[in-house]
Amino acid sequence: MGRKSVHVTYRKNEGQWCVTNGSNGQAVGKYQTQKEAMQKGRKQAMEASAEFVVHGKDGKIRLSQSYG
Repeated sequence: MGRKSVHVTYRKNEGQWCVTNGSNGQAVGKYQTQKEAMQKGRKQAMEASAEFVVHGKDGKIRLSQSYG
């Protein structure tokens, strides 16, 4: 089984920051600011003992933390 992860990404077509489940890429939350998305995503990663990955608007990884 692969490692669990939670990602914060920006969706240009929606103009929102999304928290996504790394295993299937499905958005589990959409937020107006990256800060808000990071708070929610970090909480989810901690609860799931998962990797937390934050991407910038350009898609590059800005931060990666392991909670598992």
